[in-house]
Amino acid sequence: MLAAPFSPLFGSVTDVQKNAYFLSLLFTTFSAGLMTAPTTFHRLRWRQGDKEKMLEIMNRLTIAGGVFLALAMTAAFFVITDVIFGGVIAIVWTTSISLTLFGLWYGLALKRKMDEGD
Repeated sequence: MLAAPFSPLFGSVTDVQKNAYFLSLLFTTFSAGLMTAPTTFHRLRWRQGDKEKMLEIMNRLTIAGGVFLALAMTAAFFVITDVIFGGVIAIVWTTSISLTLFGLWYGLALKRKMDEGD
């Protein structure tokens, strides 16, 4: 995906595809930043005596990073399927992929949490 804008064919993609590509790049950047932040945070705060708070912050950063990763993957998937198959098929498959990712990554855990509340 990083090389795509430098391809001669990139000039022929639609504005929707360019916007989805940019969102994919943006979400990937946020995801990488959020997913690597816990490691840096851990290194800087290690042995500072606030391990419970540290774990809480690292957990939130990782969850947010996962959200942005799912968004990045969904946007990239849309760009590729839209180029290959076109609008309706791209939207249907992208929606399916998005629901699957969020369902597996977040839906299962949230359902489990709700079940425990009963």
